[in-house]
Amino acid sequence: MNLNSTLDTYTPDKLIADIAIPALVKGVLLQGGQGALARGTVLGKITKTIGAATPGAGNTGTGTVSDISLGAAAKIGNYVLTCTGGSNTKAAAVAAWAANAAGTGALTMADPGPLGNAVKEGVYKVVCVEPGANVGTFEVFDPDGILIGVATVAAAFASTHINFTIADGATDFIAGEGFDVTVTFTATVPANGGVFSVVDPDGVALASATVGVAYAGAINFTINDGATDFAVNDTFTIAVAASAEKYAKVNSAVLDGRELADCILAVATDTGAAIPPGAADVYAEAYKAGQFNRAALVFGGADTAATHEERLRGLGIQLSDNVAY
Repeated sequence: MNLNSTLDTYTPDKLIADIAIPALVKGVLLQGGQGALARGTVLGKITKTIGAATPGAGNTGTGTVSDISLGAAAKIGNYVLTCTGGSNTKAAAVAAWAANAAGTGALTMADPGPLGNAVKEGVYKVVCVEPGANVGTFEVFDPDGILIGVATVAAAFASTHINFTIADGATDFIAGEGFDVTVTFTATVPANGGVFSVVDPDGVALASATVGVAYAGAINFTINDGATDFAVNDTFTIAVAASAEKYAKVNSAVLDGRELADCILAVATDTGAAIPPGAADVYAEAYKAGQFNRAALVFGGADTAATHEERLRGLGIQLSDNVAY
């Protein structure tokens, strides 16, 4: 009985678990460089590949990106990594309102500690609401218009946002006068470090990446420091491309499509050595449906029949402990 079209004689090997001949498909393209694949190897279809990181043409930093691999949710297209700094240099500038007509007092930022941990970038408004002789009460609003406290002339104002003192002047303030405190953040890149934004092919911002720390997500990689530190707006592009849908030994830990079982190799095939690279792809034959002895199947990595049995069943491939051939 000849169950394999490429064999002149059939040798029972306990792979097939039913007297019915399983559905055989020719022309399955195996990725080269996998070595010898045994008959009964469960195959997955490679649907996407990931390339090396391409640095931006204007990069200042000479660092690189390594350990690049696909994550479970990788999308086809370009992932863009952009250096956003890693820390912010914060500064505050004070300006009395041009419309101030009376008060000649001044607002002076605290020294040290003019800015608190909750400070926001933008303009804080300090507005006189209760004037008085040599005194006055001011409401303090953050850049979002939220009241954060009340300041009094000659008394230190302390908050988690801005800290200052308003001094009385020769002429008292009147209601409606005030000051702007403009807070600016300037992104800076720490020596031998930095933080990169990560944006997926759909323009969705993902979790940020830190230089020297392994990044795990839709794609996986590590940004490495170089002899010259990164600068703000340095970039890398990592492309995920649709593949030619070659087949490889199923392995749930390799997330390029081969993690999903698709068929079973019908004929032992040598795909060539992985090293040196460049082994040619090989056409083979595979079973796409039928009943098979689970103990005769071969899987990649730490996978077992239990890892893929449910999916195979949905494809029309039944696993059994019976042995027919």
